[in-house]
Amino acid sequence: MNEPFRVVVNKRLWNTVLLDGTVPDDEVLTMIDHSYEQVVKGLTKAERQQLSAG
Repeated sequence: MNEPFRVVVNKRLWNTVLLDGTVPDDEVLTMIDHSYEQVVKGLTKAERQQLSAG
């Protein structure tokens, strides 16, 4: 792979992470977990229940 990936999350509040090895894997995973938690917090109770039943 010649070019690094770009990960963009949300058009209003985004993080751009170049996956070229300069950011440690555990830090990338922490950012992903945090983003997921923020999305889940914005769901309705019914949506959260559906997600957990998944």
